[in-house]
Amino acid sequence: MSINFDPTTYSPGLVGFTMSLGMYGVALGQYCYYCRAFPRDKRLLKCLVLLTFALDSLHTYACAASEWWILVKCRGDRSSSCAHPPWQFCIPFVAQGFYSHRVWIISNRNVLITVALVLMTITQLVLGLLSVVLLVHDIMSIGTAPYATVALVLSVPCDALISGTVFFYLRPGRAGVKRTETRIQNITNIFVNMGFLTCITSIATIALYFSNRGSYIATLAPAAAKSYVNSVLAVLNARKPAGAIKPMSTFELPTIRITNANEGGDSDSSQIQSARLHESVVS
Repeated sequence: MSINFDPTTYSPGLVGFTMSLGMYGVALGQYCYYCRAFPRDKRLLKCLVLLTFALDSLHTYACAASEWWILVKCRGDRSSSCAHPPWQFCIPFVAQGFYSHRVWIISNRNVLITVALVLMTITQLVLGLLSVVLLVHDIMSIGTAPYATVALVLSVPCDALISGTVFFYLRPGRAGVKRTETRIQNITNIFVNMGFLTCITSIATIALYFSNRGSYIATLAPAAAKSYVNSVLAVLNARKPAGAIKPMSTFELPTIRITNANEGGDSDSSQIQSARLHESVVS
């Protein structure tokens, strides 16, 4: 079967997948750092981190399989391609659910804000999965589907509300504890910056949708999901800076004494040189 292969239609997806691979590498490094820096976290939190990274890995694999199927095996045949990965909508659901719980704690159990976040988060997931079910045979049309677009629009106020709430309740001077003010400010900055990043990505994707350039949405869609994964891991890892991790084990070599004889045959020994060697081994 002869297929009209238009590079402008399929190259944005390849570009987006290439960018997502780099972001997946960052997430992998953050996940390894978390496992090393916080071995005593609660089991539920560890399961959440593992679930987030597992969804990110499945999302990367599904995107790679889709690109291979479309560009290599079927040469642009969209009707035979695999379905759009539902992980694209599951990852924001897990991340925003995590942030909603944090907002519930930080805001001293503010019911109004928390309920609004939960409703927007659940609505995004339902609309996203509905678009996958309805357009399961056309992977390239899911990004421009009305349900997926509404879910994308809802992600902007949801992320903005999370960032604004965290900044309001953890703004400088509110905590009142000088010893932890720097750490709180650091976590607040990461919250706001990550929320700003996800908002900008969503707004750019919406702009592409309304500019009748639906194929270019595939450039930002994988990166949007990866940004949620990295934001969750960055917020958790901000509790302990990289320089605060101590070596796993250390040992000290004993003193080494070196004695050299005089060149003139003198029986007296020369001055003894002593050196103490220290070496740290990180397992």
